[in-house]
Amino acid sequence: MSLDDFRIRTGSRRAAPAARLLSLALGLLLSGCAHTYIVPAELRQPGVKRATCHVARTLRRLSKKPQEGLDDIDVVTSALTTPIKKLGISGWWDTGCDAAVVGIPVRKAQGSSGGYFTLDLRLVKAEINGKQAKPGRFLRIEIWPKTKAQEIAAKREITPESRVTVGGPVVVDTDGPFLEIHPGADFQVENGIGNGKGTK
Repeated sequence: MSLDDFRIRTGSRRAAPAARLLSLALGLLLSGCAHTYIVPAELRQPGVKRATCHVARTLRRLSKKPQEGLDDIDVVTSALTTPIKKLGISGWWDTGCDAAVVGIPVRKAQGSSGGYFTLDLRLVKAEINGKQAKPGRFLRIEIWPKTKAQEIAAKREITPESRVTVGGPVVVDTDGPFLEIHPGADFQVENGIGNGKGTK
């Protein structure tokens, strides 16, 4: 059983601090059992070997409601937990698919330690390998340091009044599990044209 399967069966979404430590320990035991864990940024490198994309399955995985915002512990500890996830402990795996989406932020982009930003979008338009997603779906965007996306997020306020265009490889974050994009240069923000109703 993979960590992904464990979370689906238990319905885990948001854990208390002690439970999160247990989750990381469980991830250490189970990592690599069913999926090859990856560093999302590596998927943007030329010539990288990708998983086989199952478009219909990935479209079904798009969230029907937004993920919860980061709490104070998430904000403070991301500089520690993200490198741990990069080792494959409660980390990410590649869907093999690429997405191009336009969305309205559910809430203001949340910055955390280490220069990371987290953004949850209500999708206005979304394509995964050229196939349109159903309306009413949501997607998490994780912005890492030393990327063009991070430069934009650090300089511009991103709120429910913004419209965000983003593209890149689609990964599964096993903390949910839920889908994410970790953008590089394919990230644009237009302010003042969102509808302010990211959760509607």
